[in-house]
Amino acid sequence: MSPSFCLGGGYRFRHRHKSRREGRKEASQNMSGSFIALNSVLHLSKHELDTMKVRFVDRNEETTAYKEYMKSPSNVNDGWFLWRTKIDRFRIGESGMCLMRLPKNSDLWLLTTIKTIVRELAPKGSVPGPAYMGEEWSSLRPFYGRLIIRYHKSRPVLVRLNTIIDDLTVDSILSSAVTWNME
Repeated sequence: MSPSFCLGGGYRFRHRHKSRREGRKEASQNMSGSFIALNSVLHLSKHELDTMKVRFVDRNEETTAYKEYMKSPSNVNDGWFLWRTKIDRFRIGESGMCLMRLPKNSDLWLLTTIKTIVRELAPKGSVPGPAYMGEEWSSLRPFYGRLIIRYHKSRPVLVRLNTIIDDLTVDSILSSAVTWNME
């Protein structure tokens, strides 16, 4: 806080407002006072950071991605994540990370999968639906359904990872993957 003189007499303190980035980093600080950057856990190369896209999945008109994930993770990993309406989300050979919004805190996201697109399932302009087939990165499988990321989403549904990597911090790593009903 810095003091400034008021016309009515006395001093008024101006509070320095934190930027969004400072607020997010403060919120995800661990007990030692430092935050854990996402890439310190995933160890992605510069090339992977520059070429990977992040798809944020949240809700549609009928349900939430979280409810669908609880039924079966493939509903989100193969459906919601690889869905196309009119706009192409991915190209063959590109990699994508799926982050699913968690209920009760809109700044918490669950890493559900990372895939490399290997095939297009539906031609461009076809009926909306899952449009791609992806090959999951098995090296990061231990983090799928367990890694909770803190990020205040202020961007579109699909972004390049390198544009937001500094804003993605690890909130927690669950001891086991989020469980789901097999009904």
